[in-house]
Amino acid sequence: SAGSQSASIDVSHSDNIGTGSSSVTFALDANDEGEGSVLFRDNVARIPGSSFNHDAHGDSLPHIPAVLTGLMEEWPAFSNPGTTAWSTEDLAERTRSVTENSANTQTLLSLDGGPSFARMSMCQGKVTFDEYNEYCRSGEADNDVAPLYIFDPDILISPFARDEFSTPECFSNDAMACITGTQYRPLPSAWLLVGAKCSGTPIHD
Repeated sequence: SAGSQSASIDVSHSDNIGTGSSSVTFALDANDEGEGSVLFRDNVARIPGSSFNHDAHGDSLPHIPAVLTGLMEEWPAFSNPGTTAWSTEDLAERTRSVTENSANTQTLLSLDGGPSFARMSMCQGKVTFDEYNEYCRSGEADNDVAPLYIFDPDILISPFARDEFSTPECFSNDAMACITGTQYRPLPSAWLLVGAKCSGTPIHD
């Protein structure tokens, strides 16, 4: 129509790792003010993770961006949603059961999220799973503009999570494990993220 502009680009390629071809479509339909819509189709290669089952050092992993599929299908946390649901209610119940069967108190989980001023004042906020579940169940999270969420690495080494997932063989040999936790690699290797609807970090908005 008059006063509008449009453009489209179609790209296809074939790689050398046996994943066939994929394509990306970019389409722009804009008016004179630059307002309009953009359509983008993901073109990242999908490769069966089973292709690397016997590669403990990851030497045969692709050297281009790719998604390895099927690696989580055998994880109890992923494959049994009816019996091992990772809902806030289920996680609260299971962490409570582990605590009752040991001499430990309930694990305190790190919180993140909320408006910027709240995040600055919250510092190192920590709650139990029971407390976070109540925050979600009571509807308080629904009333928050930016709900809080759990962003915690320590819970993944607790007894309840020990049998929930495993590291794929092709990622099992961490050559830099010896410096994890030092100034050269200060961040943990895995995190548990659990959040109410509309929660998330501003950097990902």
